[in-house]
This record gives sequence, C-alpha cells and structure tokens, in this order.
Amino acid sequence: MFVVPSFESTLRTYQTVVDCQVRDGIGRGSAVRSATRQAVQEIESVIDGIVSVGDSPTKHFLSDELAAFLGEAGFDLRSMERVEFPWDQEIDNPPRRLGRPTPWDWMAECRRR
Repeated sequence: MFVVPSFESTLRTYQTVVDCQVRDGIGRGSAVRSATRQAVQEIESVIDGIVSVGDSPTKHFLSDELAAFLGEAGFDLRSMERVEFPWDQEIDNPPRRLGRPTPWDWMAECRRR
C-alpha cells in the first residue's frame, strides 16, 4: 500500500482559493493573479509535479502517472482511492461553506509481481 500526494488535488486547491476570493468580492482577474503568484512560489515543476511542502520539495502524482509508475516498478495495481483530509490543512482559515471534495492524497493498493 502506498499513499502519495495528489497533483490533481493541489491544482484543485488553487481553483478553490480563487473561487473563495471571488465569492468574497475580489475580481476574478485579481484572484487568479494572486493564486498564480502563490503557485509560482510553491510549485517547483509543473511537468514533474514537484511542490514545496514546508521547505521540502515533494513529488505529487497524477492518478494515471502513479498507476504507470507502480507498473514500471513491478507492481500490479489493485485499487486506487482518494484519502481526503480537511481544508484547513491546505488553506489558512477556510470558509465553513467549503465542503466536498476536500483535498486528497492517493492511496494505491498493489501487489509486487
């Protein structure tokens, strides 16, 4: 069993931040520019899925990328599920109205060939 950070979740979190700012009255263009500045600071490589977590560059996986990686590493993927966690782990003081989907990691159940 492997649990790894989800790159889809990272990107969705930036979209959610923009949506929250727009709902709070900030213009969409301004909210997008703000989220983009933050993303540029935190995402070290969009292509490789490297995101700073604290001060540590951390690999984040797309779901199909994880499946391919595990296959190449000699594992048969049995299942892949989201492991959701609270918004306050990604957004400081998130609005109460934020619900599902919450941010998530990928949990992959597999067997070594």
